[in-house]
Amino acid sequence: MIKTMKKTLCLILAALMLLGALVSCDAGNAPEDTTLAENTTAEVTDGTTTSAEGAQDAPSAESANIKVMTFNLQSAYRTDERIKNVQTVIKENPADVYCFQESNTWYGDFSGFEDLSIVRQTNITGSGCHIYYNNKALTYKKAGTYKLMKKGDRVNSMLCKHDTYCSYAVFEHKETKKQFLVINAHLDYGSNPAVRRAQAKLIVEKLETDLASYKDLPMVMVGDMNSESSEVAIKYIRNTKYFSWAKNMDGVEFVAENAPDLHGGKDGPPTIITDAFEMEFPNNETADAVAEANGLYLYRTVIDYIFVSKNGLITPLKYEVIYRNFAKKENAWRYASDHMPVMCEMVIN
Repeated sequence: MIKTMKKTLCLILAALMLLGALVSCDAGNAPEDTTLAENTTAEVTDGTTTSAEGAQDAPSAESANIKVMTFNLQSAYRTDERIKNVQTVIKENPADVYCFQESNTWYGDFSGFEDLSIVRQTNITGSGCHIYYNNKALTYKKAGTYKLMKKGDRVNSMLCKHDTYCSYAVFEHKETKKQFLVINAHLDYGSNPAVRRAQAKLIVEKLETDLASYKDLPMVMVGDMNSESSEVAIKYIRNTKYFSWAKNMDGVEFVAENAPDLHGGKDGPPTIITDAFEMEFPNNETADAVAEANGLYLYRTVIDYIFVSKNGLITPLKYEVIYRNFAKKENAWRYASDHMPVMCEMVIN
């Protein structure tokens, strides 16, 4: 009796194993489900698409190290020497993302940099807020430019004196597949601080509307804000839920002093800026020493900034104001622009 039951049980188990093998075989021959692939094809704004396979790649657990620079190139007073000087500053300070302001006249001057690509969507005449990136390290997924205000717009009774813009780009780090959002802004020069606050508010509002699908990404906002740190535009940005200084240390601000703004004495009239660009800065002398030697005063203001996400997705590692904002000529240096570049190395966690 027991032997008969064991034999029957063995036959049942064998049958079940055979049935499982047949089901597995049928599943292997079934047509592939393409619904997910169709829904995950990601659009790239240069007119191409990434494959569904690429879109489903699992992000690496590794962190992505990137360098971001903000640099007002100054659109006016372009000379062959100054163009070479700006190019030298870029070559000597490689970054992953370059956010330029007043760059509308500089569009063709970086064509010889093989690894440097422009985010084409920001190439709007007059915008001057171009974003370039290292195409060996990054791929850009989405980009655009917004006109914040036009010359003559008013905030209450206060006048906006120039057209103002901001540009944005979403990048993907090729090695780790991590994505992040960069915003490049240039707020109005010479207007009332309340006008610049209104422009900063417009940028943040874009995160709630047009850019809402990206606001949870790691974010970097940079630019020439034409506002000192005590002004309402900067206070507004820092008080939002999105941004903080790029270095979380008390008393340290990720800003640059713009120079040369050379005056004939502390309260005297400024020199012609082309003269300042032609002044030589010996290797071991500071801009202050050169100004003093020429009977001038070097006026400094803090207006260039780097902000990062408050959500902890970015950790700044190293900050640098590139005071050597000039290119070497024989045994001396000359300024490339009237602004110092600001660079930040950071980790996308």
